[in-house]
Amino acid sequence: SAASFSRFRGGMNDYTDKQISDIEKYALEDHLEIKKIFVDEGSINNPFSRPGLSQLRKQARESNWKMVVISRWITFSRDYWDFATLRQEFEAMGIAVVSIHMISLINDL
Repeated sequence: SAASFSRFRGGMNDYTDKQISDIEKYALEDHLEIKKIFVDEGSINNPFSRPGLSQLRKQARESNWKMVVISRWITFSRDYWDFATLRQEFEAMGIAVVSIHMISLINDL
């Protein structure tokens, strides 16, 4: 079982819908059940307002998820350092963080 995370970009519903669609397609192809979809609708003007991410982190501690599926690492964090820190946090709980676009880049090599 897994969870997914997407980030809303102000006025860009298509962007968020595309992330979710890509994640659902990946899950279907990989026979993965997404138990919960988290969407961070925090303000771009306030980088510390991350209610979707806060909920994901809280519920991950109480879950039996094996994976958090994201579209791109930049949708999960503000910069690569934050991504590495968040990834370590989830891995310490036994939850892998999988970026579907990173997988496709690796597969294309």
